[in-house]
Amino acid sequence: MTPYEPALNPSASWVELAEANNPLLMLCCELTILIVISDEVYDRIIFGEASHDSIYTRKGMAEWTSVLGSFSKAYAMTGWRLGWLFGSEDLIKGVLKVVTFNTASASTISQRGALAALKSGDAVVEKMASEFGKRCEYVYERLKGMPGVDVHKPQGSFYIFPRIKGLPQEGLDFALELLDKKQLAVVPGDAFGPSGAGCLRLACTLKREKLAKAMDRLEEFLNEKKIRP
Repeated sequence: MTPYEPALNPSASWVELAEANNPLLMLCCELTILIVISDEVYDRIIFGEASHDSIYTRKGMAEWTSVLGSFSKAYAMTGWRLGWLFGSEDLIKGVLKVVTFNTASASTISQRGALAALKSGDAVVEKMASEFGKRCEYVYERLKGMPGVDVHKPQGSFYIFPRIKGLPQEGLDFALELLDKKQLAVVPGDAFGPSGAGCLRLACTLKREKLAKAMDRLEEFLNEKKIRP
């Protein structure tokens, strides 16, 4: 069974994939008219030597891929409700029919703001991405020293996704107890799919001083729960 076999079921309408094996995925696209919708809203928030590699640019995938982008992340325009989609002409024609009767168009002020961001926002984006990188680096180093925590160093966005030993399969109870006892808000990893079970998603968007307090509270909580390596 392949990761794409559910898409071969005539009743399937949506298959969520975190990673894509390009040759196999392209074959499934050709056999089943499967369209890949690639969410790339964090494409500008990358750290160090990392680079963004869109599946759209891979050999044979342009015909089968539609890419979603947004001003919300890279340009910090959350709430302006503005983004874009590009892909095959036939797909875009269908999307336009839906958009025309659903939202008609983005507001004028959002479009003006987006235009200003595109014309002069690169320096701001780079500065913001650099700062997010430093904050993620700090949280990563703190998490590495905590008992029962397995964490990988992020290469982009402003999230970090540590795995906690002994975290219940349903991480919601853990997250709610952490919020109640330490006033620290996190998102249980299984909210993003079965592979996230046992993990927490932390947002490294606050200033360093607040991140330090957050890490202190998390470490205290893990010690109180007697979580060990």
